[in-house]
Amino acid sequence: MSYRRELEKYRDLDEDKILGALTEDELRTLENELEELDPDNALLPAGLRQKDQTTKPPTGPFKRDDLLDHLEKQAKEFKDREDLVPYTGEKRGKVWVPKQKPIDPVLESVTLEPELEEALANASDAELCDIAAILGMHTLMSNQQYYEALGSSSIVNKEGLNSVIKPTQYKPVPDEEPNSTDIEETLERIKNNDPKLEEVNLNNIRNIPIPTLKAYAEALKENTYVKKFSIVGTRSNDPVAYALAEMLKVNGVLKSLNVESNFISGSGILSLVEALQHNTSLMELKIDNQVRESVGPKQKPIDPVLESVTLEPELEEALANASDAELCDIAAILGMHTLMSNQQYYEALGSSSIVNKEGLNSVIKPTQYKPVPDEEPNSTDIEETLERIKNNDPKLEEVNLNNIRNIPIPTLKAYAEALKENTYVKKFSIVGTRSNDPVAYALAEMLKVNGVLKSLNVESNFISGSGILSLVEALQHNTSLMELKIDNQSQPLGNKVEMEIVSMLEQNTTLLKFGYHFTQQGPRLRASNAMMNNNDLVRKRRLADLTGPIIPKCRSGV
Repeated sequence: MSYRRELEKYRDLDEDKILGALTEDELRTLENELEELDPDNALLPAGLRQKDQTTKPPTGPFKRDDLLDHLEKQAKEFKDREDLVPYTGEKRGKVWVPKQKPIDPVLESVTLEPELEEALANASDAELCDIAAILGMHTLMSNQQYYEALGSSSIVNKEGLNSVIKPTQYKPVPDEEPNSTDIEETLERIKNNDPKLEEVNLNNIRNIPIPTLKAYAEALKENTYVKKFSIVGTRSNDPVAYALAEMLKVNGVLKSLNVESNFISGSGILSLVEALQHNTSLMELKIDNQVRESVGPKQKPIDPVLESVTLEPELEEALANASDAELCDIAAILGMHTLMSNQQYYEALGSSSIVNKEGLNSVIKPTQYKPVPDEEPNSTDIEETLERIKNNDPKLEEVNLNNIRNIPIPTLKAYAEALKENTYVKKFSIVGTRSNDPVAYALAEMLKVNGVLKSLNVESNFISGSGILSLVEALQHNTSLMELKIDNQSQPLGNKVEMEIVSMLEQNTTLLKFGYHFTQQGPRLRASNAMMNNNDLVRKRRLADLTGPIIPKCRSGV
């Protein structure tokens, strides 16, 4: 509190009175003290980083050269600081020696003629580059150097073999000069049937009036010398095309007609092509790149059949007052599916109320799919199911252990062992259970003695090619299994394993479905043919009411 009381006496001071009582030297001292300078800011000039303390008057005008000479002389006279470790010129460490490239012993044994060896020794890099190009060593240079050397009889490669590849310098192509044809003069020469005028080129002259172009077509009817007529990019339209079509019907001299890049519609083009039926002299006709000229929205023509249709007053009033959504449903019911999206169409057919809220001209929106919940975990009791298999429960015909990843390998092998004596389980699936080769071997042993199982699925596991082969080999001793799925294992089986699988499948006559995607087309076709033949055997057996396996003929040739 005492400090604040001390400051209270300075609150009512008159600053102007105090500044007025200061002398000039005191004001200059105060100004220097109040300057806000930053000596550490390297971005500011030197004059703004420190105070101006030069009070001595200048001795003369500023001379830059004299100042530099003085600074250089002063720097030379100033003695340098002695090094802590004086330089003696002693070299420390290993001296770098460039490695010598090993010389090919084959090249060492090659001997050239003295004149040729001397010429190659004295050749420059550019000359060696051209020689390499001639000898076909295109990997030693860029494409540009290679083709320039082949296409020239002199030395054109100035960079050498180890040059940096540069982009090709393309020459600028100047704009095409404007067409200098005199429109009126050329028209008069056509009308006068000038024998020297055989080609008329009006290309890209966009300010030619349409009547003038029609006058050209009219004049060409009587002309007997013009053989080529071109009006590319002249904004010609259908009236010009009609006039040219009439000209083609009577002109018997014109050889070429070019009307590309204009505003001629389909009817104008058709008139030109139809006129060719009456013309036998025209050999070339170019009509490409036409543009339909559109000024505003065009009204679709009303079908005269629809104009004559009369409706009942109640129905006509209902249609006049119907909303877009109601019209959309009516169109769907009448089968007018082109007026709406697929979603609107099928929603209208599948509901008895108005379901289309957008109308006929609505923007098609993406279908809003409902989120699909995750699949519920497999609730199969592993121990209980194993006991039921061991007890040969007649009610247990399907065992599904899919996606149960915590089943121990010994338990899976116990399942395979229990299925050897079971006579009721027809479908066994262990998809995504992290099964490996020992499980596959156990299942293969089970297939050799089990005569009831119809389907076995071991997809999406860690079974290698040897485990898969053991399963397929077991089919030779099994006549009950009709479906086997082995696809999507953690590692590819390989072409050799696939070929062995196909060979064993061709010897089997009972398997009807085999789930595996072969990587090669050959094994894939052979496996497909084997399954088709087995299904055909089942069909024949069913028709003939036979018992026991039927051995097909010529199965080895499949």
